[in-house]
Amino acid sequence: MTLSYFFNLYRDIRNTIEWSSFSAFIETLLLIPLMRRVRKHTKVRIPRLKALYRLTKELDAKGIAGDIMEFGVWRGGSAAVMAYAARYSPFRRRVWLFDSFRGNSSPTAKDGALVHERFHTGWNKAAAQDAGQLFTRLRIAPDRYRMIKGWFHETIPSVAAPAIALIHFDADMEEAAKISLEKFYDYVMPGGYMVFNSWAVREGVQRVWQEVVAARGDTPLRVPIDAVACYFEKPSRKERIEKDHYHVLKHDTKRRFISYWHQIN
Repeated sequence: MTLSYFFNLYRDIRNTIEWSSFSAFIETLLLIPLMRRVRKHTKVRIPRLKALYRLTKELDAKGIAGDIMEFGVWRGGSAAVMAYAARYSPFRRRVWLFDSFRGNSSPTAKDGALVHERFHTGWNKAAAQDAGQLFTRLRIAPDRYRMIKGWFHETIPSVAAPAIALIHFDADMEEAAKISLEKFYDYVMPGGYMVFNSWAVREGVQRVWQEVVAARGDTPLRVPIDAVACYFEKPSRKERIEKDHYHVLKHDTKRRFISYWHQIN
């Protein structure tokens, strides 16, 4: 074992363990072996991986059915964390893995300067078997995940959408966000989660998200995971009705006030 091995071990332990409470310490201590096993299969940072694990577990606690989807898989590490957390779910969730496995498509003018700066042919390219081998090592049953290989515009339109409990979006391009969110947003269960790994540095993804939720009259609250990543919780139908009622009442009150003001002046 080299010095770098012990340095990486220390780094992973430091980033995994939480000291906020005894229960948090025990829970995160037990996650160390999983974090170590997926580290070479993901570029997602450990705090974000822990958030994916926790949100997957929370779905069971909240009684929310549905599958899990990931857009932008690379070598399968973050998807494996969610699949591992869902192993004993009473809802028998399937994890859907969407990726071209040929790297990112070329960015457009809408994708922002940072994406153009980082892009090169083969950016984020990985082999699908890397993800498959990781799932096998973690003893994730083959019927609990499904790989959809190909460009999103070629594969997503023909997918029969299931009920969805969680979406992890780790693709970089605006077009990818538009195709996937417009197709699957309506299938996310109320109370389900939509997690964005690179939210703060993906202008195109933010723009598509705002268009999708605005078109449906939704205003889900953004919850930061760190300075870059975040997640949203899908509002329930009751929350939408209450919000609509509030806006109707607000508009009606304003109209009545203006009418009264004209009457007395």
